[in-house]
Parts: sequence; structure tokens; C-alpha cells
Amino acid sequence: MTPGRRRLPLALLVAGLAFLALNAFLMLRLDWRPAVLPLPAQSSPEPVEQAFTTAATAPYEVQLEVSTRLPRKTVQRTVGVVDSPAPIDLDWTIYADEQIVATGDARDYMYLDGGPKGWPGRLRRILMRVPTGQDARFWKTAGLAGHTTVSRGVGGFQAEAGKTYRLSVRTRSGLEPLTDGDPKMVVRIARTVSHRHYQRISPVGYAGLALIFLGMLTGMWRLVAGPRG
Repeated sequence: MTPGRRRLPLALLVAGLAFLALNAFLMLRLDWRPAVLPLPAQSSPEPVEQAFTTAATAPYEVQLEVSTRLPRKTVQRTVGVVDSPAPIDLDWTIYADEQIVATGDARDYMYLDGGPKGWPGRLRRILMRVPTGQDARFWKTAGLAGHTTVSRGVGGFQAEAGKTYRLSVRTRSGLEPLTDGDPKMVVRIARTVSHRHYQRISPVGYAGLALIFLGMLTGMWRLVAGPRG
């Protein structure tokens, strides 16, 4: 067996890892969640605010996010209410240059985002999907443990790339049951935009997986067949 053939399994593994690294870079180079604002557990007349800058000219969504540590019934009776207004008295406003861009109420409903549940979906999210948590907590919020948050979409707005906005949230009542769920108001790029981006670059990730699988298969075959020639 020539030295080149002996090194083939390792070369395939390295190439596969390089493809996955490229895929991760392409996914994470954009700031998918430019604003993540923790919410106070108690009602207050004073708003909490956060400034943020959007990376793309695209639609963005506003969502109320809580941890799945909360009892399922608590989530269903608060964030998960879809057939009637949710019992959360909270309003939000997006400003740009002190002008109102969008405003709404957490009792509104656009969507529920609970993430993948099966192992194939969890593994795919690790390797190729847009993180559902903050990038710094990627392995915690979107790793093998699966999706750990539930989000209620409550509105959206059209953003311009490189522009600075301000998210302002005022809580009047209804968050007390969610205290242990670390409630946050999140501004994220629209799911349709992130999905299109994922579809464009997913072949890179799948190619990486294929190369890794081929490298492992080739290596096992070498071990079983033994040295020849």
C-alpha cells in the first residue's frame, strides 16, 4: 500500500471537517439576533431598553422567549396561547432616530417557535442550522440537548443594514409565572430569511458530513483488510 493510500482516510476526515468549519462560518458571520433584552420579573412603569444594529436589509421579527425549564402547562397558558390574547400585559416599540418604526403588544400572536424535537433535527441544527440562542451560547442552546427555549412571535419590522435601532419594552403584568424561565424580548432576522440562507449553504455542510463518513468507512475498511502490498 502506498503512503498516499494510507493517508486517504485522514485526508477525507480533514477535508470534511474543513467543509463543516466553512459551513459554520457562513452561518455565524451574520448577527441573527442583534437584540436580546432580559425582562424584569416585576411590573414597572419604566421601560427597559437596548440599542442594536442590524446586519442586513431584511425583515426582522420581535419575539418573547422563555426557557423550556418552565412547566409545560405554564408555557401553554402564557407564551403558548394562540386562540385568544395571551395573559401578558407587555408592550414593545422599535425606534430609529427617535422615530417609532414599529410597536406592538405581547398579547399579539404571529408564531410559536419551539425548535426541532427529533435527534436528526437536533444534529442538523448543531451542524448547519441558524442558532436559536445567542451565538456565544450556541452549544448550550442548540446542541445535543435539543431546543431549550420557546418563543412567541409578536411583531416585526423592515430593517436597513448598518442602521442602529432601539428596542423599548414596558411590562405591566403577566410575567410573574415566567420568572424561572428567564424571559427575554428578542429581535431576530425573519425566519424566512435565515431559512433561505440555510438552503443556499447547506450543501457545504452535507458535503462535509459525506466526506467524514467516507473517511471513517475507508479507515474501517483499511483496518479490516489489513496491510497489502
